[in-house]
Amino acid sequence: MRIITDTLTQIYKQTVRRDAMVRRINISAQGILDECYEQYSFFVDPVIMEKDRDITRSVNTIKSKFGKNAIFKGLDLLDAATQLERNGQIGGHRAGEEL
Repeated sequence: MRIITDTLTQIYKQTVRRDAMVRRINISAQGILDECYEQYSFFVDPVIMEKDRDITRSVNTIKSKFGKNAIFKGLDLLDAATQLERNGQIGGHRAGEEL
């Protein structure tokens, strides 16, 4: 995940005009392989990759056991944040709830 985040941040900084507002960013991934087929890179430390993988596994285990809101980012506590509310919805919709 760190590799993707770092790469996207670099692309964003290279392409986005600072004087214009960003309306939408779309990201898609294709050709995802199981991690057993992962090829190490000279530019990424395998120890860091393994630590990131362990953290991701731990977070996924906690979320599956205690729910999606068991672990979240601090930004999700801001007034404008919607992630905690959306985690309780079906597909991001209220699905039968009264408004």
